[in-house]
Amino acid sequence: MMGIPNIKLNPKDILPILKIVKQFENDSELMKTNIHRYLVKVAPTGSISYRNAVFALAFHTLRVLKLIKGRGKNLRLEIDAEILLDKYEKEGSESYNKELAKLVARIDRETGNVLKAIGSLNKENFHMDEIEKQLERMTVESPSKGGKLSKWLRLLRYTGFIEKINDEYKYNAYQLDALDRVFQEITLEDFFIVLKYVYDELTKKRRGNPYIPIPEIEEAVVRKLSDKGFTTFDFRNYLKKLKNKQMKGFTVYFSKPGAREANGLRIDGTYYYYIAIFGEQHVI
Repeated sequence: MMGIPNIKLNPKDILPILKIVKQFENDSELMKTNIHRYLVKVAPTGSISYRNAVFALAFHTLRVLKLIKGRGKNLRLEIDAEILLDKYEKEGSESYNKELAKLVARIDRETGNVLKAIGSLNKENFHMDEIEKQLERMTVESPSKGGKLSKWLRLLRYTGFIEKINDEYKYNAYQLDALDRVFQEITLEDFFIVLKYVYDELTKKRRGNPYIPIPEIEEAVVRKLSDKGFTTFDFRNYLKKLKNKQMKGFTVYFSKPGAREANGLRIDGTYYYYIAIFGEQHVI
């Protein structure tokens, strides 16, 4: 009987922990000390026990995701972890996130098949109890035991497969579809043509409001380009390149949110949530 992976570490902490493991591969005691120190710093309560931080959260989660191997003084990163770090160091956070999404999708299919269960609901929006019942029908062992399902859904949210909207989840099937395809790199100009077309369609629906939320235009663009293996992470990589760059007589302007908004885009330390495209009024 399959089971949902028991992930305990917050997904945002995976990369910092991998960096620590890599840095202290030859000194296991310093590795553990620094993992504990980091998790104390990010803990909501500002406190977490050494044993819980190092073994129950960090090492346990990395083993479940097959990112570390060995024990004690011989603990090392697995090849997938090396690839994740290499992607981050050479290509940035979006490439790291895309690689992590591929890893999560693979592990999901090898274990609990939560993404398959979500897809079999044949609906974009779903509730937690619906996916629990669907998993039980698929003979997945105790989907909610110990909070395993909610923590795995948190990881699926982090990697862009689902979103949480109030008490519902939204399934981004296009993200999984794109990851299953070979990525066909397109030029920045070709990306802009699609972006501008989608932008014009969205501004019409919003009665001419020129500022469009990044998550909204991101979904629409990725849906159009998913057949090229284009994910939300690729969208963000390309969009960042358009800052301070004129394209076909137009310029993409980035705007900060007036209040706290999720899923915006951080560029050079500044957090943006809206874009607007202004320039010559000619047809692309």
